[in-house]
Amino acid sequence: MKFSELTTDQRNQIKIRYERGEILREIAPDFGVSDSSMSDWLRRLKVQTRRQSPSEIDVENWCRQYRVGKSMYALAKEFNYNHITIRHHLLQQGVTLRDKISVLTKYTVNSEFFDNIDTPEKAYWLGFIFADGYCRRALVVQLAERDRPHLERLRAALQSSHPIAARKKKQASLFISSKHLTQSLRRFPITHEREVVYPNFNYPLDSHFIRGYNDGDGGFYSYPQMPTIFCITTKNQSFMEQLHSILLEDCNISPSPPRPTSHNSFELRWSGRQDVRKIYQYLYRDATVYLPRKRWKIHRTLLNLFPSMRQMPPSFFQEDNDLQSLDGQPQDHIV
Repeated sequence: MKFSELTTDQRNQIKIRYERGEILREIAPDFGVSDSSMSDWLRRLKVQTRRQSPSEIDVENWCRQYRVGKSMYALAKEFNYNHITIRHHLLQQGVTLRDKISVLTKYTVNSEFFDNIDTPEKAYWLGFIFADGYCRRALVVQLAERDRPHLERLRAALQSSHPIAARKKKQASLFISSKHLTQSLRRFPITHEREVVYPNFNYPLDSHFIRGYNDGDGGFYSYPQMPTIFCITTKNQSFMEQLHSILLEDCNISPSPPRPTSHNSFELRWSGRQDVRKIYQYLYRDATVYLPRKRWKIHRTLLNLFPSMRQMPPSFFQEDNDLQSLDGQPQDHIV
């Protein structure tokens, strides 16, 4: 019903009932409108509405119920107050309000995972997200469907219950809504590829970060005419120059400065056998997380080219089920 449709008798009835002490939620249902609409009608009838402050008991109930998950809108409906009033009193009582994104999600995640990059696993996933992730209001990582197990590894590392969705073009996507997680990641300028800046670590974690980035935007390649190639790409030249400096210093390899490509990007590339071997050993020494298909082919190739590598301790090669299960896969190059 609209206000203009009210008869004179109905208008008088509303005024009398309210002035006798009835509250909005008792009057409004009889006219098929909401409490807020009834409040607006009373103002148009020039009836002064009552402004009763909530009792201390009411405010205590609001705080207790909000802390266990009840929304401000649900509290406003139950206690017949505007949700803005509820919010005002919650803040006065020092209650931390939930952000809108977390209110809408039913999934869990360790939102503090990237607060302190102090382990190889954190450095690896940070590098991987630098290359293949997108982070604004939520973290989004999308891979080819064949790499779904790697998304599952990321989800497990973040202790997330978010689903991995199937997308068009045989892709799998992990979408995580968490205000704290995205704010933590956005300490690093990774929102736009051109703004990527190499992070500063308080620990010797560069090899793990670069391995993660390589699993997203690089790889080892092997062709009959050129059995060993390491190549990594990005659209940010200064980021590439930092990567180049670190690899030169840590791997003791030949200089190979970033060079522009035909796709408006920059790439680092080494093809010398000794250089590629050193980079491989640097990236995978003590590695516990990596994308198996990016490693297995060059692993086999280097063992054939450098038989002495077979004498290295098992802690280096990490001969786990991932590598063993890749025996017998077709000998095409890695992409």
